[in-house]
Amino acid sequence: MEQVVLFGMGATKAGTSWLHRYLDTHPDTYFRAVKELHYWSFGGPMGRAAFVERLEERRDGLLERGQQAADRRNRVALERIARNLTDVEDLIVLQADPSNEAYHTFLTEGGEDARLVGDVTPAYALCDAETLAAMQDLAPQTRFIYLMREPVSRLWSHVRMNAERSGTDDMAETANRIFEEWEAGDWTDITARGDYAGAIARLSQVIQPDRLMILFYEDLFSQQVVDRICAFLDLAPHPADFEKKILASAPLPMSDTQRRRARARLQPQYDAALAHLGQLPAKWAA
Repeated sequence: MEQVVLFGMGATKAGTSWLHRYLDTHPDTYFRAVKELHYWSFGGPMGRAAFVERLEERRDGLLERGQQAADRRNRVALERIARNLTDVEDLIVLQADPSNEAYHTFLTEGGEDARLVGDVTPAYALCDAETLAAMQDLAPQTRFIYLMREPVSRLWSHVRMNAERSGTDDMAETANRIFEEWEAGDWTDITARGDYAGAIARLSQVIQPDRLMILFYEDLFSQQVVDRICAFLDLAPHPADFEKKILASAPLPMSDTQRRRARARLQPQYDAALAHLGQLPAKWAA
């Protein structure tokens, strides 16, 4: 059987990190140590140079941690850091001279015998139709998984994430300010990352139906759905750990007024999901 190449994508805070972690632990898959490769997404706000700068910072941090592990003679940590360092350095080289052939080699190097290799980068949901077509043609067997989450819950989680990253001393005040600025038309990245209507339209236009799986975050955490994912990817069933949360945002309640205002503005996202999939999870309908 030919090796499958997976492209995992979705809205921010919609479960892509959990999906990546699950697939990375599957015995028949191989993923490089860097989760979000961003190879196809440089037409958006993150330029290639900025991404390389982040990779170089990560490399420098790994080198420092490697020296600390060597000082402690921690062989297990050294091996883990060495693998991460190799993958980061290889990715820096790829960004310096990018080509689809080199990218495919990067994905598969070290995992030639794996049933599946992949790249889980949520921002790929923003790619245009031409880019998606090139992704589909990268290998004979490509698959796409797109994750969506109830729009208001996703929005508020994204807002909280940005508030946390700001380093604020007042989480509630900062989150409320970001929400108001989003309503006013600022924070366009928050809007774009939750644009299910646009993503579904582009994916449906280009990707062959048997290569595309669109899933709800609310349905993701069950063995039945995970088994469906494995079948879609030509993988044997594998148990999942549903207890461990990945990158959960700090808890902060959303006011009823904010919820009503967000719900009204996000109505097109509910409509798009319903039109394409025919049914919404109970939490969406509520």
